[in-house]
Amino acid sequence: AEGGIDPAVLMPGTGACSIPDTVRLTARATKHGCGGVLMLPPFYYKDVTDEGLFQFFAEVIERVGDSNLRIYLYHIPPIAQVSISLTLIERLLKEYPETVIGIKDSGGDWKNSQEILRRFPGFAVFSGTEAVLLKNLESGGAGCISATANINAAAIHDLYANWQAPD
Repeated sequence: AEGGIDPAVLMPGTGACSIPDTVRLTARATKHGCGGVLMLPPFYYKDVTDEGLFQFFAEVIERVGDSNLRIYLYHIPPIAQVSISLTLIERLLKEYPETVIGIKDSGGDWKNSQEILRRFPGFAVFSGTEAVLLKNLESGGAGCISATANINAAAIHDLYANWQAPD
C-alpha cells in the first residue's frame, strides 16, 4: 500500500499460530483497506477439532470487530497439517456470512474443491495451482492463487481472462 498499490486489490496472509498475532495482522490489513485477508488455521498444534478451529476464527473475527473484514480461508493440509473441513466452512458461513467469503484450496484434491463449489454457491474458491484453474473456473470458482504466478503471470492471466474462448 505504501508503494502505491491499491489496497483493495491486496489479500495479505494474516494467519498465525496465535490469536493475538492473527488479530494484529488482520486488523492492520483491514484498517488499510485490503480487499481481504488469506488466513491459515492455527497450525502449530495438530489434530485440532472443528470446534477448536471454529473458536479460533470466531475469536479473531470478534476481536478485529470490523464490518469491513473479509476472510479467505487457507486450506493447505500438506503443509499446515491442519484441514479446513466442509463442516467448518458451513458453520463459519452460517455465523459470519459477510465476513468469511472464500477459500484458497491448496489441498491437492480437486474433488474437495468441487464439493466446496457444489455445497456453497457464491463462496469464492481459488485453486492453489493453475493446473486446475480451467476446471475451477468452469465449475464456478473465482480463480487461482499460485506461487508460480510470480514467474508465469502472463500465461495464467491469459487463461483467466479467456477461459470461455473455444480454444
